[in-house]
Amino acid sequence: MPLEHVVISYVRDANWLNVLMLKSVDILQPYTNPLVSQDRRIEVNPYGFRWLEAQVEQRVPFKDMFEVNHDLEDQMMLGHAEETGIDITFGLSLKRINHFLLERNTVNVELEKLRMTIDENVLSTLYCSQCANEIVQTRCFGHIRPFPVLTMRPETCFATKYPVNVYPRDDGIFFGLNYIVVSPRVLGTRGILYFSNAQGCSVVCGRCRQLLGEVLGDGVAILLYADTIRSSPFMSFQLNEIFKHVNTTQIMLRLLYDGMPMNAEKSRLFLKCIRPDGQHHYLVILEIRPIHIFRSKVCLTDDIDQPVEPSISFTDSSSEGSQDTDTSSTSSGKRSDHGRAGNRAAKRQRSGLNRSVTSVDLEGYRGRRLKYLFFRTDEEIANATENLQEAITNDSLVVRISYVMLMELVNELNYNEQMVASLEKLPPAEVSMDTARLSYILFKHDGDS
Repeated sequence: MPLEHVVISYVRDANWLNVLMLKSVDILQPYTNPLVSQDRRIEVNPYGFRWLEAQVEQRVPFKDMFEVNHDLEDQMMLGHAEETGIDITFGLSLKRINHFLLERNTVNVELEKLRMTIDENVLSTLYCSQCANEIVQTRCFGHIRPFPVLTMRPETCFATKYPVNVYPRDDGIFFGLNYIVVSPRVLGTRGILYFSNAQGCSVVCGRCRQLLGEVLGDGVAILLYADTIRSSPFMSFQLNEIFKHVNTTQIMLRLLYDGMPMNAEKSRLFLKCIRPDGQHHYLVILEIRPIHIFRSKVCLTDDIDQPVEPSISFTDSSSEGSQDTDTSSTSSGKRSDHGRAGNRAAKRQRSGLNRSVTSVDLEGYRGRRLKYLFFRTDEEIANATENLQEAITNDSLVVRISYVMLMELVNELNYNEQMVASLEKLPPAEVSMDTARLSYILFKHDGDS
């Protein structure tokens, strides 16, 4: 079976690349056995690697971002790859990293504005999501703004050490991921209860006793969780009525501002949500590390009758590699010209055979490498080991997000978990509440696959 996708991961504090090459499955040939290994030679030089596929030479250049550390033998080496039924994996040790080019070839995803369903200067009423009890009286909100500080814990901004005046007006709403902050004077006159506890004062629906939010400061503002309120008194299956859809990238970017740092490269979070039927879910992120992911779909061509262009030697750039790729700009420009020529699929004669040469372009993404545990019930987290419970209790910052948001994160982690296991050559994950799982979250724009 031909190779179809190339995925490369680079962890920022490790001089190492993990390479995963995925095979395609031809659905028109149902008797093709994906477990049958093929004799495939992968050649590596300091600036990329290549292999032969259906008489098409596929080249993956690193665009001067990385220089591979290896002993030259006939100007190339054979990649020490492990082949399984559907993929090929190998690792490459790095000699130099050009961080400027690494950033330039990486998709930059900015923090986007949250989109609310409540419009300014339009009559709005907010109700309890479970029983439709009126929580915020009908009024026009003329001042709807993001919370002045990017955080999932706005209560910290009402402490005495924060002199910033962030008190909401009677016609105003501050909002952040999964919460709004309003003046206590806009709450409904009936059916709102307040309960004091060790953590502060909670706001509870007087009809169904659902926890709605908490009192901030000395009663100067009220925080309401967005997943506990809705803008219509009628029952709806829409779970995020206050905010429009927020993708996994934007959720993670906002959560990173509240991650409790363990050191310069790592942090942790304890996320919880309440399902509409009242069941609690917990996502404990024990380690967060920045990564770069490069991926591309390998494009094979059977057309070998296209016009012949000048031959490009895969190892030409090795003579230019004497300069440090972190500081060299002259050699970078020359090798980039070679890459563009390779993109035009130049033909050449090699070993007496006509071969089309195709350059496989890599698209870079930032992301996070996460070690995490997912608990579906209170019993599961109660049965965790003492060490884990201590870590959760003492070292993690508890943040409440909506059920929809937590499921977005869990689904993304589950989706990428098998790819990460292949990339990092990990053994099959144990099904255990005490064993952390490993996955990636890539920062992508909406619409990116």
